[in-house]
Amino acid sequence: MGKDIPAPLVDSVEAIAAEDTNEDFAFLTALSASVVALLFASLVSFILWDVVAGTISRSLHDSMFFCLMRAPMRFFDTNPIGRVMNRFSKDLGVVDELLPQTMRQFLTVHGMQT
Repeated sequence: MGKDIPAPLVDSVEAIAAEDTNEDFAFLTALSASVVALLFASLVSFILWDVVAGTISRSLHDSMFFCLMRAPMRFFDTNPIGRVMNRFSKDLGVVDELLPQTMRQFLTVHGMQT
């Protein structure tokens, strides 16, 4: 039981352990940097989508309102204002909810095919 381990063997085992530790640290550092970069890219992507979707929605609203204000008076005589407002808000709500999702799906599918 009193056998000692030779010094060269201990030194080589310690050297191998030190190399493994350095490689593990480099791997974990690269992995952590990749995760941070991915999170940052996702955040920028979501902010960009919100800005684009808001711009499109605002443009559609302005276009619809412009056409509605130039509609003949007969249109307002035959359609109650409540029905016009409900239709206007429903159309904009659908655009606000579905357009960003549809754009993401389209770009995801298109990106996977190329």
